[in-house]
Amino acid sequence: MPEFHKNNELRELAAKAVLLLSKENRIIRRAIKAVTSGELELPKNGRTRRENLIAASYEGLTAEAMRRWIRGEVSSVTTESLDHIIGGASTRDVILERRDFTDEVSKYDFGEKLGFSYDSIQKTIDKEYFGKLIYARGFYLKTKDAMDLQREYSNIYAMYHFAPDTSGSDRKILRSTLRVRYALSVTRKEIMIVRCKLHVPSDDESVFYAYDGVLTKKERHLYFYFEEVSRMSRDGRDMLNLTCQCSDIAVPDSLSGMLISVSAMQQLYAASAYLVKQDVSNSENRESIMKAMREPLRIYDEEELRLESPEIIENIAPAYSP
Repeated sequence: MPEFHKNNELRELAAKAVLLLSKENRIIRRAIKAVTSGELELPKNGRTRRENLIAASYEGLTAEAMRRWIRGEVSSVTTESLDHIIGGASTRDVILERRDFTDEVSKYDFGEKLGFSYDSIQKTIDKEYFGKLIYARGFYLKTKDAMDLQREYSNIYAMYHFAPDTSGSDRKILRSTLRVRYALSVTRKEIMIVRCKLHVPSDDESVFYAYDGVLTKKERHLYFYFEEVSRMSRDGRDMLNLTCQCSDIAVPDSLSGMLISVSAMQQLYAASAYLVKQDVSNSENRESIMKAMREPLRIYDEEELRLESPEIIENIAPAYSP
């Protein structure tokens, strides 16, 4: 049986449980087809059709058992429960292994085994959480407003900003990447949120800080809110706010804004940010999007960037800590 020691492993397991419970996954879709054709008969036992369908898909393992995974009740993750899922999956010609439930296999690789596309994996997980967690009301938009906002700004942006805790001749500039992803329906009342992703480079080139976030627009300003979801070892989760000024006439190729967060030294800091559109379509495949989000991450010396792209230096100012 897998052993779970870190919060990120528990989050990955919870995400996999959400995908297993979705009627859009290949196992349950094939079970539905079997019921429709008469090959599979669901019992009449007082449970809902959905609950019986899940139990039939996973050799009797109940939906509630997997919801315990979502709630973080690790004791419910037993060898027997994994065997039920693996056995049920094989009945529907989906091959799963015990290692698929460990941190060795990401939720994205797991979801692809279940027949999900890259973005549909995250949408399915987001809908489970963001339909229940409450953001500030301004981030919840009417369907048309959310779809228009996502359509206007859907892209990947290079975001340049001075690093906190650097000053004088040692000032560093970060090239982060921000993606406006998709509009997500979170209630039954035609209300949606626009989801975003942010990657920030670290001193170790092999890793980065990852943030999930949301976007809204009020007149001539865009408001982003992000919360860190990195696998990196840091004390607590960083939260970050970004406000950008935008044109009310056309969507620009660049945006200027202000970034407010807390540094690794636990100091409040503010820095100007300059975003440049990269023209990477959100319809690209998983590998292309991940490459566009991760490979360009970089930490510049100020003078290095001044020589390479002086127009960017002109649009950002050093970080300020009161």
